[in-house]
Amino acid sequence: MSDAYELIIITFLDTNLAAEAMQSLQKNYNDKKVELITAAAISKDVKGETEIVATIDTARKKGTRRGALAGGLLALIAPPIGLAGIAVGAAAGGLIGRKASVKDKENFAADLLQEILDQMTGGSSALIILADEENADPIARNEKAQAGEILRQPLTEEMVAALLNQGELSEKAPGLSEEEVALLKSRIHAGTQRKHPKFERLFVIVNPASGQDETILNTLNSVFRATGIDWDLAITKQAGDATQLAKEASQADYDIVAVYGGDGTVMEAAAGLVGSDVPLAILPGGTNNVLSVELGVPRGLPEAAALIGATPAKIRSVDMAHANQHTFILRVGVGYEAVINETADREMKDRLGGFAYTLAGLKALKDPPIAAYRLVIDGRVEELEGLWCMIANSASLGAPNLNLVQEVSVSDGLLDVIVVRQADLDSLLSVVSSVTGKEKLGKPLPHWQARKVLVEAAPVQAVTGDGEIWEPTPLTCEVIPNAVGILVPA
Repeated sequence: MSDAYELIIITFLDTNLAAEAMQSLQKNYNDKKVELITAAAISKDVKGETEIVATIDTARKKGTRRGALAGGLLALIAPPIGLAGIAVGAAAGGLIGRKASVKDKENFAADLLQEILDQMTGGSSALIILADEENADPIARNEKAQAGEILRQPLTEEMVAALLNQGELSEKAPGLSEEEVALLKSRIHAGTQRKHPKFERLFVIVNPASGQDETILNTLNSVFRATGIDWDLAITKQAGDATQLAKEASQADYDIVAVYGGDGTVMEAAAGLVGSDVPLAILPGGTNNVLSVELGVPRGLPEAAALIGATPAKIRSVDMAHANQHTFILRVGVGYEAVINETADREMKDRLGGFAYTLAGLKALKDPPIAAYRLVIDGRVEELEGLWCMIANSASLGAPNLNLVQEVSVSDGLLDVIVVRQADLDSLLSVVSSVTGKEKLGKPLPHWQARKVLVEAAPVQAVTGDGEIWEPTPLTCEVIPNAVGILVPA
């Protein structure tokens, strides 16, 4: 058996792929397609926390030296990750997972394995394989199909001795040169770097009155530290602050603005970015987070924050619209929806969460706000009676694929005008029909598309825009195509 050895390091753009590659490696070993000494799969989550998720110790069958090499490698991996040690060994009394002592620049882990951990980005993983030199080529060939970045490091005699010694190099042993370490750093980082727009400076806007009770700053700090992004933060105190803060950030040197809050706060921040090239990242934090659902932004704060530099992402162009002196990104609701939002006040939402809207909706149906609507849709007049008129950029009801009208897009350059007529069974079935896409239920809801629409109502009706109460009708809405870029999963 050869006395020359090689470390093979495979880095991945996903926290789970190293474990999956390990399964493939184990199968190839069992099928005698490859020969190796040991392997460990490491995962680094979006917060930068690292753990060993799987190991292979094949050396028990191969004798003391191989067992000692396996034990030395796995014991070296353990301390940087924070484990007390890993039970490994060989048949003839090899090392049993003792924790390696760490001496700066005198320990193999400090020069090599620690670099792997440090240079992995949040939301990535790595597979570390120790093999005889003669088996390195077939292992690399077999693992290449796993789509990871493969690094190969031949081990010097001093490094082999260090593994047998659980990591300590002699004072004279050079370990890796500065050039080798620098190259290793760049290749590991590149292998775990996300396929992602490049952001270096981030401005975060937080609405502290939003509905979610969670630790915000600690989570954001963990995620952004893991991705190496420089970030600043500001708190909103009153309506309009998010718009002003986002506008100021777009005029400074920030690459992206993130907003933590509900739909109203998101709309404000987006309005501040209209006309700029700075994209918006949504950190869902409100009672309802309709736009984030429609765009597929993760609901969890760590996962949503990880889109900014960790999880693969892209920028999607999203329309907005003017409505009198306001701006909206989701929709304007006239009549029934506005009454619901008036009833479900902050105290009620804090106490009941999303159920507050259900109770408010049931209460509003006891005295439904029926009105005669006159709609001027791109110059064409439509008149009808209804319970609820919606001018929508998004028709989402806040759950994946659950829309009041199907095939409405936030990126088509058009507004969707929808009317729910009388609050009777037939109209309710019409809503269900549109939501489920089953047109056999009830009658389809009146629906038009337009760039500009005027809404008049008799009697005058209450109006809500993106969850905020506005002044009552009449109302003129006009689309702003491609108003803002929003970061979404790739």
